[in-house]
Amino acid sequence: EPERYLVVELVRGMTLRERLRQDGPLVPEVAAAVACEVGAGLEHAHHQGVIHRDVKPENVLIEIVPPEHPLTGERPSVRVKLTDFGIAKLIDANRTRTGIVLGTPAFMSPEQLEGKNVNGHTDLFALGVSLYQLLTGLLPFRGASMTNLMFVIANEPHQSVTSIRVDLPKWLDEVVDRALAKNPADRFQTAADMAAALRRAA
Repeated sequence: EPERYLVVELVRGMTLRERLRQDGPLVPEVAAAVACEVGAGLEHAHHQGVIHRDVKPENVLIEIVPPEHPLTGERPSVRVKLTDFGIAKLIDANRTRTGIVLGTPAFMSPEQLEGKNVNGHTDLFALGVSLYQLLTGLLPFRGASMTNLMFVIANEPHQSVTSIRVDLPKWLDEVVDRALAKNPADRFQTAADMAAALRRAA
């Protein structure tokens, strides 16, 4: 019987969570660039009919390629990898699956917490939460219990990123606020739209 095996890419780097823990919040240009790269990955997945459902800093790897050249001083570039599609959902136009809550609560959209059928807007909400944390080191929604957290996400506004870090440009408020809209229809229509907004503003 033939041997079966799985080949995966080796990424020599760290997760965004580890990066945050090590160095704290990112400068706005870097945070926006990382969010754009994650958005590009989500755009591709959504075009294939796949919703990630667990976008968060732990599931984003960053790799410095190549290391800085010792003689020329050539600056390295950063590669961003969106990982862990373990609870991803295939979009099926003929079926809806409700009542199933999967993911990391602090990064879930209101509709995801309610167990409603999710689409790409859910991933954009989670990307907005991730961007918020990259910029401030904090989560936009917090609660003392799961029930309290669910209520806060569904009903309470988040504190603006510029009120936490006064050095951040105002345009980041507009992008983050739209990504974190309670109503999916008020968010960016696609991941490409969110990435484009970040690039234009930057």
